[in-house]
Amino acid sequence: MTRKKTAPPHADPTPPGTDPAQQIWLAGLGAFSQAQKQGSQALQKMLQDGLDLQRQAQHSAEQKIADATEKMSAMAQQLAQGKVPISQGKHGPWDTLEGLFEQRVVQALQRQGWPTAEQLAQLQARVETLEQALLPTTKTTLRQTKPLRKPKNG
Repeated sequence: MTRKKTAPPHADPTPPGTDPAQQIWLAGLGAFSQAQKQGSQALQKMLQDGLDLQRQAQHSAEQKIADATEKMSAMAQQLAQGKVPISQGKHGPWDTLEGLFEQRVVQALQRQGWPTAEQLAQLQARVETLEQALLPTTKTTLRQTKPLRKPKNG
């Protein structure tokens, strides 16, 4: 007698190595197959569930946008009146935003091979040192050279 082997109830039905997108696709196909078997009522229920979920997500997103718009309007109004928002203080959101922007610009310039401000300062100091070292020799060289003859008029 051969016994039919059944998978344990907790076993994963998807083949190993299947990526999440493939799993979602397979789940969708399974849902569609069940809907075909159960008829249009199941399909209508899934459509309604999908619409409800979409409405909830859209409502949540709209609420977050409204909250952010309200906060930004209040901050803009305070700035227009010459007031610094209380939450901003010395190192508030604008300073943080400016710092992030500057940091990103510096990183982008470094990736392109541009020198940092510190490296430029060091280079400038070296050039000034070299200029000071060459200054005495330049003056003596100029004294030793003969002046150019003026052309004769005539």
